[in-house]
Amino acid sequence: MSSFPKILLGDPGRKLVALGLAVFLWWQVQGTISGPKDHIFTVLPATAATTPEDNTLLVVVPEGWVLVEPAPRSQVSITFFGPRATLDAFFASQCAASISPSIEAGPEETTWTLDNLRAQDLDWIRSQDAASLLGDGQSNDSGLGRLRFERLTGFPVALEPSLVKVAGAPAEGYLADTSGLTFEPNQVSVSGPHGAMEELSKSLEAARSGETPDIPLFLPLQVPSQSRDDLRGLPLALSPRAVALGIRMTPETVLSTLPIKLKDLPRVEWVPDSEDLVLAGSPQEGIWRPSAWTPTPWVAELSDADLLPGSFDETWVRVHVMLFLNMGEIPPNAANGFRLPLGWALTGIEDPDEVHRLLGALRVGPRQNEDRLVPMDRVLPEDG
Repeated sequence: MSSFPKILLGDPGRKLVALGLAVFLWWQVQGTISGPKDHIFTVLPATAATTPEDNTLLVVVPEGWVLVEPAPRSQVSITFFGPRATLDAFFASQCAASISPSIEAGPEETTWTLDNLRAQDLDWIRSQDAASLLGDGQSNDSGLGRLRFERLTGFPVALEPSLVKVAGAPAEGYLADTSGLTFEPNQVSVSGPHGAMEELSKSLEAARSGETPDIPLFLPLQVPSQSRDDLRGLPLALSPRAVALGIRMTPETVLSTLPIKLKDLPRVEWVPDSEDLVLAGSPQEGIWRPSAWTPTPWVAELSDADLLPGSFDETWVRVHVMLFLNMGEIPPNAANGFRLPLGWALTGIEDPDEVHRLLGALRVGPRQNEDRLVPMDRVLPEDG
């Protein structure tokens, strides 16, 4: 028992050398092991032949055509064979290829396909290294399959409100007038693969008919939640669905203007009776009373008329809307003529849930905002 620790810990220098040699041998063996190894490449279309970037497959697309398969910027996997160290060195630098197909299609043909594309058919930057690492191609599934091109087509689109979905809502009591949406410019040009453009044309017709399009032209237009004024200069860009299909728009961005209007709410305008003003609470100091208060027109709006079983009219407002002055808000050092704001409350409704719902839907205020403030007079002792 006592000799085991001695064997384990004795002569540490030799043991470290042996461990280092073992690691080096393992690394050497790993580097010489041969086998298949996949490598990922990004497919990039181009209009002219150029040196591709590392880890890319550059497809030179003839004029008037669009690459649709594999999709631009998608990834493909190619299998290589060889010692791991050799493969790692190949992948580390100038591991890229290109292809420049010559499309032979009649004037009426809209699709052209290059089938059975092999990795050996590509023009590799390091062609000799690639040839030795790709093997004979019999057992190598390149993962490319085929290249498919479609003719580039396009057409103008006259912009109209039905082509834009509006998301969100403005401030309470306001609405977005989508029918009044305007654009600058009011016409764009769209282009893309023939098949995608046919689908876009059908989607535009669906949107104009009030249906949900399969391919929205634009991203939804977002309305800020507190908007009360017209929204100008809102940018409209192509929808992600359209971009993914290879569709492009000229110009790339359209500026729009969306009118914001007051809702046509149930509305009552009335002039309160001076004797209906309620003085609530007590001043913090002294005795106060309203100066000569002349009632002015007030307005009540209800955002949900279904909350009331009957009519929302002046009679209902006079019965259930109470105007009051909170005397406790007069500070101790207030000067004569202090202006106290009028408040309002609901009265004569017993159900607390109904009160809560109505308070959330009812807006009450003077027609002129300055009429909300009432001048107050301090009552001197000799005034009684």
